[in-house]
Amino acid sequence: MLDYLINAGVYAFTKDIFKYLPEKGDIEVTAFPKLASERRIRGVIYRDVYWKSVDTVKDVEEVEKVISEVYA
Repeated sequence: MLDYLINAGVYAFTKDIFKYLPEKGDIEVTAFPKLASERRIRGVIYRDVYWKSVDTVKDVEEVEKVISEVYA
């Protein structure tokens, strides 16, 4: 197991997720623990991939530059 993992915030759900979503609140502290207790949640570990947090327009511009260089 890797020493450090992150939640990249990218999810793929089936329509059953609506049964678990709270009316208000954070799904990571409401729905995810319930799904985990029912063994209905999975994670994927990606190794040797480019990852960048994109929180600002500047971040998007930096990622666009990297992608254009890789696929040039």
